[in-house]
Amino acid sequence: MKVTIHHIGTNKFSLDIDVPNNCTAKEAMQNYLPSKYRKLLSQDFTLGIWGTNLDGKFLPMPESYRLNENDRIEVYYPLVVDPKDARRAKAKKD
Repeated sequence: MKVTIHHIGTNKFSLDIDVPNNCTAKEAMQNYLPSKYRKLLSQDFTLGIWGTNLDGKFLPMPESYRLNENDRIEVYYPLVVDPKDARRAKAKKD
């Protein structure tokens, strides 16, 4: 089954991988993502599927979410700068 891993950050990549049926999102990231891409991920990230966090609220946690054909696994990082603070700093500079 094909899924896509989509990573936006300093090292952008979008990669199609083959995973077995009943594979979880966590298993896909740990076992089926090539090591050269795994090295690009920082330790502090969460996962989502098609824009929805795998946080146990709307979708299960990554270790229990069973992937479907053509799912897009997205890698999310915490915000470095609060957007409100960034706008204030920009307005103050102008």
